[in-house]
Amino acid sequence: MAPIATLPHLVKRDDDYAIPPFAIILLIMVGSALLVCCGFAIHSVYGFGEDTTGIKPMSNEQEEYMNEVRARNLEALMYEGAKGRAERRT
Repeated sequence: MAPIATLPHLVKRDDDYAIPPFAIILLIMVGSALLVCCGFAIHSVYGFGEDTTGIKPMSNEQEEYMNEVRARNLEALMYEGAKGRAERRT
């Protein structure tokens, strides 16, 4: 068995690249940005289609119920606030 230091995949590589390392990173970033743009273009052409399950308008009963719940919650908050202020005074 060969010593670990002489195995070819563990030998340190030279730092003599044809282009500097920061240029390699910049090219990778630009390439990924172009890939994202291409993906967006393909999606905008073929897309998922129209969403027919969107938000539907509320019925009058639902609006009335929501207003009642909102008023109840507001009253409960006002009660808790008044109770807290009264406790601080004593």
